[in-house]
Amino acid sequence: MYKKRKRDVKTLNRLIVLSGIIAIILSVPAISIFIVVYNISDNVILAVISGFIVHFLILAKSDKISRFLLKLH
Repeated sequence: MYKKRKRDVKTLNRLIVLSGIIAIILSVPAISIFIVVYNISDNVILAVISGFIVHFLILAKSDKISRFLLKLH
């Protein structure tokens, strides 16, 4: 019973770490593009559209990103 619980905790920790890394990879580029475009152009609509596009481009590649991270970890 103890070995199974220890394995479950290890799996849970791995899941939490990988989910956090994927969340950072998916969100930081969109937020940074939004901030950069907004600071350059002072146009919120343009900044939102740019961040939206970048977010969904990265989201389209999230499957490959998660597979890569699973191989590393």
